[in-house]
Amino acid sequence: MKHTVTIKRDTTKGHENGHGIVFVATCCGKYEKSGHIQAAGKFTPEELRRLRKDFMQEVAEQHHAHIRALGHMATGESDQIEVELD
Repeated sequence: MKHTVTIKRDTTKGHENGHGIVFVATCCGKYEKSGHIQAAGKFTPEELRRLRKDFMQEVAEQHHAHIRALGHMATGESDQIEVELD
């Protein structure tokens, strides 16, 4: 399954503590996750791009796992069990 991850530009801002950057990534327009890069000023532009790309990859993997889990729960075993307690 192909996943498309984007960083929501209007969510990218400096963290309230003044040392980091926060942002929100969206996968397939449905699954969202916020990210935070601490001490962003110590990274080169290339390192920041790599961190962002790694985060986006992680978001896609989590969305894929979420979809698989939903499918498993929807088609899994019975929603009813019998329990005998003393």
